[in-house]
Amino acid sequence: MTGLTLKNLVVIGIGGSYLAIEFVYEALRNKYPSDRKLRFLANVDPVDFARATEGLDPHETMFLVNSKTFTTAETMLNARTARRWLVENLKGILHFKTNNKDIKKKRWLRRTCAPAQPTWR
Repeated sequence: MTGLTLKNLVVIGIGGSYLAIEFVYEALRNKYPSDRKLRFLANVDPVDFARATEGLDPHETMFLVNSKTFTTAETMLNARTARRWLVENLKGILHFKTNNKDIKKKRWLRRTCAPAQPTWR
């Protein structure tokens, strides 16, 4: 962990996996702290990833990969891109938390799983 406060959340998903979160955010937008950024990423176009992360400090950014199965190609491509962005910018500091035991078996996550979980302060 970097010790910095998390200020940015990027939600990765496709279809219903991210739309529900976006709808709640839109409904509560006026109550959302102005110093926090919430962005959504569903398209696999590299330009969309660049837009979603533009101006974000990786030390203050968390990605939420929202998927039931973690097998949707678009979601997993964006998750791998986010992982690469974090690893390159944080020099290997990366934490992962899941409630799904099968997800921890995924090869691309095994190397980065840690017992700690960043908290949204």
